[in-house]
Amino acid sequence: MRKIVITTFSDKITAVTFEEGRPSLINVYDKNDSDKEAALLGNVYIGRVQNVVKNINSAFVEIAKDVVCYYSLNDNTQHHFLNRKNTSKVSQGDLMLVQVSKEAIKTKAPSVSSQISITGNYIVMSLDDKGEVAVSAKIRDNHFRKNIQEKLKPYIEASDGRMSFVVRTAAYKADENELIKEAEYMSGLEHSIHIKSTSRPAFTCLYRKEEQYVADIREYKLTNSDSIVSDDPELLENITSGVPRLKDITSLYEDKLLPLYKCYSLEKILHDALSPHVWLKSGAYLIIEPTEALTVIDVNTGKFDGNKKNREDTFLKINLEAAAEICRQLRLRNISGIIIVDFINMENPENNSSIIEFLKAELAKDPVPSFFIEMTKLGLVEITRKKIKKPLHEAFSHNFHKNYG
Repeated sequence: MRKIVITTFSDKITAVTFEEGRPSLINVYDKNDSDKEAALLGNVYIGRVQNVVKNINSAFVEIAKDVVCYYSLNDNTQHHFLNRKNTSKVSQGDLMLVQVSKEAIKTKAPSVSSQISITGNYIVMSLDDKGEVAVSAKIRDNHFRKNIQEKLKPYIEASDGRMSFVVRTAAYKADENELIKEAEYMSGLEHSIHIKSTSRPAFTCLYRKEEQYVADIREYKLTNSDSIVSDDPELLENITSGVPRLKDITSLYEDKLLPLYKCYSLEKILHDALSPHVWLKSGAYLIIEPTEALTVIDVNTGKFDGNKKNREDTFLKINLEAAAEICRQLRLRNISGIIIVDFINMENPENNSSIIEFLKAELAKDPVPSFFIEMTKLGLVEITRKKIKKPLHEAFSHNFHKNYG
């Protein structure tokens, strides 16, 4: 059972997800921030190639005045050119259709991609030349697959093959009329983007994605046993408008004597999530230190009072507890990039193997791609986690410490 508490806190829209009563995920969103709106994740723009850097096989594409984005030529091999060309090579001054695929992180520019896709409740629409209707592999009902492909095929044909659909798993139990309505919306959206892209100037935003918190909540795959609570009617209205099926599990918090953020201890949760110290139930603790290049996590025995006669067993228990909490903290704090973990040294190689296997299993549960790389001869464990959003300490620490520090 999950509960999402979403509110405006410390000048940010903050969503905290609780699982079994414990915070498992904190997402922070800028509110009315016009400077960052230009590079909102998921937006589609007419961009102009500012320059091409051959030694890193990349280009830099300007999507708005002074908003320059990174464009990998390794990852993007099919380009949506809007100017007439005699070559498929990207050149300075080219106009291209691009979508923001990654937010700016630290000093790194936002990334844009030619692989443009727009996700709905039941359908993902991609702008490509495949012109096909694919169905999620998780849907194994052949009758449903053939039926829905036949019904969606006319929309693909109407686009002259400029788009494709992927029918999501959620469509299997959905009302067919709702699915068709979404296909009609996606078809109209593709037509609008196509027409505007042929007549609008550079820096035009052709598609502005819905509020990011709505998109994120859609992807949580919430069920009727889950719930969403907010003290802001506008936030709830945006959520239920974007994801109508969630209307029955949303509720408005109206207690004026006890604010929502105090009722759910959001201030303490954020303070703990921004603190380098994380205490474990055993009395051991972690030290989490983010740097420019990587994040270092140190495991310490602390107040752990285990079996002093068998130090190896004691250290194994601490390391297993630490491994589980580290994986939770990576998600909670949205730590990404390279992570180095200094577990407590153990002499038995089998115990090190146990830690590695346990860590791999815990990392596999993370919806953000996360991988165990290796354990070095010094006993240091290297983990990588894909960078998608800013880590919590960058997104929140300035405002939080300013108001509550």
